[in-house]
Amino acid sequence: MTDQPNAMAQTADFEFAALNEAKNYRLALLRDFEKQLRGNVLEVGAGIGQITSELLQKPAITHLLSIEPDKDFCAQLRARLPQHNLLEEQWATCRRRRSGMRS
Repeated sequence: MTDQPNAMAQTADFEFAALNEAKNYRLALLRDFEKQLRGNVLEVGAGIGQITSELLQKPAITHLLSIEPDKDFCAQLRARLPQHNLLEEQWATCRRRRSGMRS
């Protein structure tokens, strides 16, 4: 073991390989939030779209907007779900722009 928590990580997206296999985790997470996942849904931190693809299959969700700040993750998500509505920016930036605020 090392004193550095991410010393074993080889790439920026090292966790996605593990999460890709964690189908029960994703299903449990979606089940826990089932009552809230309806109508317009905002997904903050979409990553490479592993949960996004599950959300898009939910009939109660009428519109899904995803936000992801990492351009490389956005590229992977766009390759996986090319028709999906994705904003490549941070939520704070998006909020300031919509409200007319400046940083």
